[in-house]
Amino acid sequence: MALALIPFWLLFTSHCLFVCYALRPILRNSYWLYNLTATAICSMGGNVIRSFLLGLRPAMLESNYFPLTIIACWYLMNYSPSDIVYNTYKIKAVWVTGLIIEQITKSHSIYASVEVSMKHLPHGALIGIIVVSTLGGMGGALISSYLYNENKQQANIPHKLSEFSKPTWNIKGAFWMVLAYLFTATPYALVPLEKELVEYTLAVLLVSSSLYQELKGPVTPFPINAIDKLFYTISRIPNGEPVPVIEEKKTEQKVEKKTK
Repeated sequence: MALALIPFWLLFTSHCLFVCYALRPILRNSYWLYNLTATAICSMGGNVIRSFLLGLRPAMLESNYFPLTIIACWYLMNYSPSDIVYNTYKIKAVWVTGLIIEQITKSHSIYASVEVSMKHLPHGALIGIIVVSTLGGMGGALISSYLYNENKQQANIPHKLSEFSKPTWNIKGAFWMVLAYLFTATPYALVPLEKELVEYTLAVLLVSSSLYQELKGPVTPFPINAIDKLFYTISRIPNGEPVPVIEEKKTEQKVEKKTK
């Protein structure tokens, strides 16, 4: 399979550079040790969360390769001479290439999460497998959304809702890819297909959906958006954005004034 020919070191190095580039505007005013620690956790966020939920040691603690690669990428992205690495990554063609490799890496992370979850959870624990695998497939994005709001004042960036408050394609894509892989390429398959074919197809879907969003903005691709709409229509669960606490307080104050 073509994807299997891509060396792991290239996938992981590109992933670390992608994360460092994305976090730099958020952590630019933070102390370097906080910056490095946050970057390391986000770089292996999925593995950290998955390991925690399954009671395993994070891969970052089992090999020197992972922390050394993260440190090297972090240093180059933030402190390279004349900021050459960061400025190079800002070039559209370079960034898009990084985005493509990032989605391939994410697909590998999803497959690994499903396989590891099946190995360490009791047979038949489908909900546990789906939850652990979804978080394992997008854990870095989950942690980075927290860091975004934690550092918004220092970095002078607007407030952003978390993945659980306003789900984006990060969590939706991971969830649906987990379901697709679980029910086509594992012992739980409802429609058994060749594992390599499933992996290749899902990786292509992740890449294409990310490129589409790069052109059109943050949207949920078809047919996931149709399934979302059907779910909220049938369940009658509201799909609106939560009202910020500040706005709620202002509303309460206005009501009190009118009452007085």
